[in-house]
Amino acid sequence: MTICALVVTYNRPELLLECLNCIKNQSHDVDGIIIIDNHSSVETLIIMKQNNYITQYNQFFLKHGGELKTSVNLSSGKVVDVYYHRLSMNSGGAGGFHFGMKRAIELDFEWVWTMDDDGKPTNTCLEKLYYYRNQYDLISPVVYDVNDNNTFSFDCFDPKLEKNIVSRKDLDLYSGNEVLGLSNPFNGILLSNKLIKHVGLPIKEYFIWGDETEYVMRIKRFNYSIALIKNAEYLHPRCKQKIVSFGLFSIIKAPDIKLYCLFRNQYITTRKYEGKRRANFWAIKLIIKYFIYFHWKEFSIVFKALKDGFFEIYGKEAQYLKK
Repeated sequence: MTICALVVTYNRPELLLECLNCIKNQSHDVDGIIIIDNHSSVETLIIMKQNNYITQYNQFFLKHGGELKTSVNLSSGKVVDVYYHRLSMNSGGAGGFHFGMKRAIELDFEWVWTMDDDGKPTNTCLEKLYYYRNQYDLISPVVYDVNDNNTFSFDCFDPKLEKNIVSRKDLDLYSGNEVLGLSNPFNGILLSNKLIKHVGLPIKEYFIWGDETEYVMRIKRFNYSIALIKNAEYLHPRCKQKIVSFGLFSIIKAPDIKLYCLFRNQYITTRKYEGKRRANFWAIKLIIKYFIYFHWKEFSIVFKALKDGFFEIYGKEAQYLKK
């Protein structure tokens, strides 16, 4: 069975290089690498060329994008193809995984191993995931904070236990090596070709934040099997969103672009999978909390996000991107 490593990157060439080195040093070899470049600056292309992930590129490729193919040696000595696909514009993580998974299916890979450029799979990560290829369709590693290998980079809520699973110690609550139903989407997860073809691709219009949640909910709706593998480890910087508490309430503090996309996408996803009434009730509570917090900038962003979510309007996130 063939496995493709899919990495989405934007303007973090040094981290991308570290991620690619981790992929090359796996105890179980990949059969190909797809890099989706979200229209990074030329610095990324220079560093990729210096490290033989691309050969030559021209000004047309720099401006309009396209695909370059070369090959690299893995640490085992195996030679694999690298498909460096540069998009014509920044499509966010959602667009990156959308186009990357589509390309992997076109190339007929049987499994797609997805990650961002700031992720670092440990050397046995793929081997531990691949062991379960005949049992599950979405196979997820445990994602630990790159600076604290005992703490999760992202909290993982278990609805059965009704609590967040946040550390290595919390995994002791589960017997065996597999935790059914939990995952850390797009952070080192292994997806079957069969699943992607049936379920479809991530919603590229989500841009960032929330596309992974919607995708997992869609997978569950189609009744595909999901498992978190306790001994498969993947490192990632800790999620930087900040929770601010005041009185009986708490709100999320995040960069404008993330705050906007998070709440627009969450409204659309909630309405899609839990119904209009649930989505509207959640939206009203959110507006009240940000109104009471009384920071006009955040309130304005949240209100616009929910309005655009209600009408399913995409593309307005561009106004929050840093120039």
